[in-house]
Amino acid sequence: MYFPQASDWTLHRKSFKAEFKQASFEARTDGYLEDGGSSERVRALIEVKLMLRRKKQNPIRMQEAAQMVAWLKSDPDPTGILNLPGHRLHVSQDRHQIFITFAEYDCNYIQYLDNTLPPNSPRPFLKMHEFGPWNTMIRSDMEIIGSILLAISLRAYSDANLGKPSTSEQHSS
Repeated sequence: MYFPQASDWTLHRKSFKAEFKQASFEARTDGYLEDGGSSERVRALIEVKLMLRRKKQNPIRMQEAAQMVAWLKSDPDPTGILNLPGHRLHVSQDRHQIFITFAEYDCNYIQYLDNTLPPNSPRPFLKMHEFGPWNTMIRSDMEIIGSILLAISLRAYSDANLGKPSTSEQHSS
């Protein structure tokens, strides 16, 4: 199946900068799902580790959360053009295991990051919902994760091409 200008999974490194009033940090990812259209916007992050996640679970999760925060600060996407509003996706491979993490947040969290949250408001949180592992050595796991990643890719393609004429419509004109 070929999709012209489809979204691309790429292992090109990408950096995101989170700038705050008195500090900033840069987070780098090992890859990303790119919007395939002219905008080249990021739809999902990819992170790869040589070790098993369980060996350094907390530092890995902290890194992935920092990457998510830097992505949110670099590209807030308040209207949900790239992803559903309040949701972002992170795909990780730790040795032979693949994980998918859905980040969930609300507008209060963005206000918190931008230091515009009203005084005395409860502090909101970024919630990272991790699923997996899928083992790359087990065929049935690969069929499952392959289907999930294909669905994510097709959704990204569909979202990137909303309102554009389909290939069949272009050829019939």
